[in-house]
Amino acid sequence: MMKIVITVIFWALLTLPASVSSDDSEELVRLFASCIPDNWTVAVSTDAGPIRGLSHPAAQLIFTESNRWLTCDESIGHAKAFHPTLLLQVFLKDRQQEVESASKREHIRSDYPPLVVGFNDQYIFVTSPGYINQGLRSPEADAVLTDLWKSFARCMTVEYHIGQDTSEIQADTGNR
Repeated sequence: MMKIVITVIFWALLTLPASVSSDDSEELVRLFASCIPDNWTVAVSTDAGPIRGLSHPAAQLIFTESNRWLTCDESIGHAKAFHPTLLLQVFLKDRQQEVESASKREHIRSDYPPLVVGFNDQYIFVTSPGYINQGLRSPEADAVLTDLWKSFARCMTVEYHIGQDTSEIQADTGNR
């Protein structure tokens, strides 16, 4: 019985997706901090759950613009104010097939599919409509992210652009 338990634990450890070390997470923060606009900050996040169809990102980065506010109506007469934010989940490049499959599959059946923002030599950067300004879609909310989005071209090859209709996104990205 003990042999079976040890085998199951060993197999589970082998099949868990890899995550980046805290040093690598900090390196990702430094990479993005060097290319994003001065009014934005980036930090490692542990708050968000996985994007629909994907599990266990290697890291999560939260971008925040603390000098501005966005508001949305939560219910009649009750508005919610928050800083513009964007959450990127980071996946190791060897999970490319899984990410692309999830993007294709979830795009058909979810309002919050994985959106491949871009990639570099090591990582794939993914978000979801619910992680872009807490799901608020409006011309104003999209405009707040424009400079941040443009700056990503200095850190990665960008595939998805803010304000782009998600129904236009092609999940077939064989150019990687």
